[in-house]
Amino acid sequence: MIRKLRGGTLVLVAAATASCSADVTHESVGAASGRLVLAFSKSPAVAMPGAALAETSTAGNVSIDQIESIHVSVTAVEALYQEPDADEAEWVTRTLAQPVMLDLLALPVGPENAVRVLVEALGAGTYLNLRLHVSTATITLSEAVRIGGGPVARTWTAGVAHPIRIAGDEGGQRLMIPTASFEVLDDAATEIDIIFDEGTSVRSVVATPHFILMAPVLIAETDRADD
Repeated sequence: MIRKLRGGTLVLVAAATASCSADVTHESVGAASGRLVLAFSKSPAVAMPGAALAETSTAGNVSIDQIESIHVSVTAVEALYQEPDADEAEWVTRTLAQPVMLDLLALPVGPENAVRVLVEALGAGTYLNLRLHVSTATITLSEAVRIGGGPVARTWTAGVAHPIRIAGDEGGQRLMIPTASFEVLDDAATEIDIIFDEGTSVRSVVATPHFILMAPVLIAETDRADD
């Protein structure tokens, strides 16, 4: 049961299971484990706000109204596991069997049509946030964006898929969802809704004469769905 939907929704479901993935990096995964289902969808009740990103300026900030699509190819999902009484949290990685392509601005409507990204075993416990590994990312503009002046000026054309960089990451592109905290219960089914509004979750897109840059953090909310 989904109790709360707004914008796009990542649906996380943890159900009791004894299996686990080979990518596990902490010792909590074993008999006390659950199954994680991660999927993307969009609620039809909320329209994408046009002023979510900064208006275009000489600094190159791109408005959400100027963007037609942002496609990302997700190859793995990381969840930050917080072991009880431990000083530091530890990332747990699940690699997808096949990359999943998502358009962050055009997710399917409703959880019943959600794009399922991951169904994997996950150890029981508390997870603080998520990271999506991205192999490729492109942006298509709905209108041309001109940056700079003189010999360094550039016009990014509309209707063409341009490569986009995800800022601030080391050794590969990742999108962080820091507010996506959830708990996987031992021997119980748990469903967590991560409420993702594509109009406000994509925090910043900046065009320069040489490349287009996207902020590495997606803002989302979580909500427990009770049976």
